[in-house]
Amino acid sequence: MTCNCKKEPVVLGAMKLYEDVQLPKYAHVGDACFDLRAYISEEEVANAKEDGLPADEDYITLCPGQKYIFHTGLVFDIPQGYKLMVHARSGLGIKHQITLANRTGVIDEPYTDETLVCLVNEGKVPFPIHNGDRVAQACLEKVEPVVIKEVKEVPVKARGTNSGLGSSGVK
Repeated sequence: MTCNCKKEPVVLGAMKLYEDVQLPKYAHVGDACFDLRAYISEEEVANAKEDGLPADEDYITLCPGQKYIFHTGLVFDIPQGYKLMVHARSGLGIKHQITLANRTGVIDEPYTDETLVCLVNEGKVPFPIHNGDRVAQACLEKVEPVVIKEVKEVPVKARGTNSGLGSSGVK
């Protein structure tokens, strides 16, 4: 017997902290992640200028080697048993060397403050981030409960104890 049941999608609540914040959405059908956008207010521009970053009206420029924490204007209501994973956008990283300072962000279910994204310019040229620019992407992932148990030894497996950190080579 087959089941033609459609699984209901998990609901991720998103609260806008400001009226003009855009709710996240998927760029294309079938995308694994939805986009997170920078929310740059007048106050944020002033803060960036105080930190020595070029900024004006609706943008903040990341100079080479600089990092900055961008607001999204969003608070997520992450369902119990899930986490929100924040990833760099490949186009920003490959074309402009703009990446996440922490490489991948993990937002735990109990976190209920604004979602922030720390970007770093690893390139050689300044790069402006405008209000509303898609600066990161996120996806909801299930978290399996784990019990950590102390053991006195670990069994040797097929790969042994001398495999890891590049043990399989590059070719």
